[in-house]
Amino acid sequence: MATVTAIKPQGFKAEFTALEAVCIDIETGHAPESEIQAELALWKPPANIKDAEKIEQRRADAEQRIREKSALLCDSSPIVSVAIAFGDGVGVFHTLQVEDDDHDGFYSIKAATELNMLISLRTWMDGKTDESTEVIGFNLGFDLPRLRVAYARHELRLPRLLVPRNGMDITDVMKIWCYAFTTKDTKFVSLDEVCKRLGIAPEGKLMSGADVPHAALDPGQHLDIVTYNAIDTLLTWRAAQIITGRAGN
Repeated sequence: MATVTAIKPQGFKAEFTALEAVCIDIETGHAPESEIQAELALWKPPANIKDAEKIEQRRADAEQRIREKSALLCDSSPIVSVAIAFGDGVGVFHTLQVEDDDHDGFYSIKAATELNMLISLRTWMDGKTDESTEVIGFNLGFDLPRLRVAYARHELRLPRLLVPRNGMDITDVMKIWCYAFTTKDTKFVSLDEVCKRLGIAPEGKLMSGADVPHAALDPGQHLDIVTYNAIDTLLTWRAAQIITGRAGN
């Protein structure tokens, strides 16, 4: 597993100072069975297939895909970690079996439950950001709604920074790359591809968000998850600085 270049996490301990920008990235776990069944109920076989055996095979294939991707497909999938990067630190709030510690380049903040993690994250956000803080991310159309619905699921007040509002200062690296840095007609690109193009890709192969539940969460490779979350967030922060003209010569 590649590691983040060491950045001191003192910002996660400091007294209130409103940050100009924070970069956010989340990782999600398996969706509840009820949500998977709800997704399956929406599935319909292709209209041109009439054979019952073929329809059943297509349904079985669809169920396998839904289960494999449930962490990404279902709004109620639990959030297992939230990484925050900013000018002087990278920290990961999580519910995993990784103790609070200054790891190789990031700080780990453990909570017993998703609810406790969200409260801890909100306390930090409300103490370090305000409505003027820029939110940076990669495909924020996934991360921000998932965070908001998690707070709603627990009937918790949102962090001030995450309250939906007109004029919210957002820098979505994926969207900017797709409309301003490639001639390809696409709305989606991977962070891995962007980082390779910018020459900031880390050594070694990182997992993807879809890999987290099966490849790391189930086998108990929890440190790999928080490390991956921290790396992704730091890479997104760096990419944002480059493509918005805030880094380089």
